[in-house]
Amino acid sequence: MPNPKFLYPYTVKHSPRARNVRLVVSSEGLVVVVPQRFCVARDLPRLLESKRDWIRTALEKVRLRTSLKEETLGLPEAVELQALGEVWRVE
Repeated sequence: MPNPKFLYPYTVKHSPRARNVRLVVSSEGLVVVVPQRFCVARDLPRLLESKRDWIRTALEKVRLRTSLKEETLGLPEAVELQALGEVWRVE
């Protein structure tokens, strides 16, 4: 269950194969992967607070990367065909 006092929303996933806690930041947000026997209520708030600066930086990088991808997606205004010496307009 996410900590309501923590600044960033996150999802907790329990992994039977995990030996350590792993923080995963993607365009979907922050995912915290924990071992089966990890005490989320006791240990996770302290861990997230200690990694708060890293999480903030990682989320900003993902947001920037995502926004750049969205800006570059779409059709170009023109395509230059250098070998033919032509420029084709895209409509």
